[in-house]
Amino acid sequence: MWRRASVPAASVVELAEADAFLPSLELQRRGALWAIKALRDEPLPLFVAAAEREMKTIAEQQEPDVKLRQMTDEHNVIQDYSHTGLTLREHPIAFLCKDLAARSLVTCGEAMSARDGRWLMTAGLVLVRQMPGSAKGVMFLTIEDETGRATVVVWPKLFERRRRASCSDRA
Repeated sequence: MWRRASVPAASVVELAEADAFLPSLELQRRGALWAIKALRDEPLPLFVAAAEREMKTIAEQQEPDVKLRQMTDEHNVIQDYSHTGLTLREHPIAFLCKDLAARSLVTCGEAMSARDGRWLMTAGLVLVRQMPGSAKGVMFLTIEDETGRATVVVWPKLFERRRRASCSDRA
């Protein structure tokens, strides 16, 4: 594929990191990255003479098969987000369900169906963070987990106590 497309090896690395070879070539991210390590845009000077002698031999086809341990589902999701900003796999919060339930946190779906005025704790990815000027210091967050979205109201006193967590991408 690299040879036919005539693209730089760095571009093929980017595709592998985005897990682009899984659907078409059934090649997992780690296996694709391993195979790409053998590719060079330009031949190494030390091996130019040897390459001329063995023009019919393609080096990357002579490598022995390597069995790599596959990445975990969690690691694949992290890699998807770091390279493409999204994932078509599990929602990232889905991997934390047991730990969150043990800490008495409810899902976003449960939070949105809870009765008004009930205090509860939930967790999710922040989708939207707003603090309108007309809201007198109230911050509104929209968070999401695998069960849906929840709107969070952060009152001014809580915002001042938890400013860093309220404004951070990683709280």
